[in-house]
Amino acid sequence: MKTLLLAVVLLFVAGRSSRAEAGLEVAILGMPTAVFSFEPVPVLFEVKNVGHAPLLVPATADSETGAAILTAAPGRELRARNYASGLKLGRHAPPSMWLEPGERWLFLQDISIQFDVLEGSFDVVATFSSSGKCGTKLMGGRASLSLDQFAELLEPPSEGHADPVYGCWSGQVRSAASTVRVVRSTKTVDIDAETFLLANRQLESSSDGSSWQLGPRRDVVAKFPSSPFAYAVLARDATSVPSMVEAVRLQPGNPLNVWVNALIAQRVLDFRSTCWSGQKIDFDVSIDSLELAPGAREYLDQYAWNLESRICPLEREAEAEKRRRSQK
Repeated sequence: MKTLLLAVVLLFVAGRSSRAEAGLEVAILGMPTAVFSFEPVPVLFEVKNVGHAPLLVPATADSETGAAILTAAPGRELRARNYASGLKLGRHAPPSMWLEPGERWLFLQDISIQFDVLEGSFDVVATFSSSGKCGTKLMGGRASLSLDQFAELLEPPSEGHADPVYGCWSGQVRSAASTVRVVRSTKTVDIDAETFLLANRQLESSSDGSSWQLGPRRDVVAKFPSSPFAYAVLARDATSVPSMVEAVRLQPGNPLNVWVNALIAQRVLDFRSTCWSGQKIDFDVSIDSLELAPGAREYLDQYAWNLESRICPLEREAEAEKRRRSQK
């Protein structure tokens, strides 16, 4: 058993995906198949137009529209637990986008928050859904259709809605299920780290013991730097580039590093974008030199393009409108 635990490796899945009648397909392109307790579980998946005509689809994500990740213990009902808003195309994404025939849009999301257990196996399914209403703007994606083509899709205001909306693809598609196994390490250093966290109330369970919560206890990193608990505390802090970089530096052999590097690069792209409104921070990170999981480089290229070609123009437009209103 110890040999098995020590040999946990990162594998990639490319399961057969479901195909919608209207031409959309969803497939999980890669994710870890085994992690230690609370380590990151990044999922890379695609939504692809496999039809012969452009499709208008939602670009945002909520509990009922756009991209989502469903999880469940084997044999249980799938559900979107702790739904992640990070699945949207950008921080302030437009409500809809065009997908040309053969075009795909990639998503990368760490769903480790959904596995609030110390051990167990879970099925993971990527989905994409739409009610057929795609808002009032058409700015997402790389494709741009003519105003006449846009006008053909515009529907009159309905009851309860003051503005017209664009009719779009409707339905739901799901990927094939992939499985991730959460392993509770039995190595001495990991048992000691777990005991330390329990004693400091930074690892606590629900009253019925069905779920657990790991706190951001940084001193566990200093005491047990080789433990998966230390890696989890650092690598799951997606708001902190230095924290994620430290996780990779502390455990250079961790197979999850190729995924954490992709999350690091995504965050650095945010900070370096022309519309970043927060504190300007120049991280010493060369995105081009990072070792990444297969498919992650394409995702980052798409993410960078979307930031500068779609998201930043929208944010600058919103800021200009705000200034115009303040001057009236």
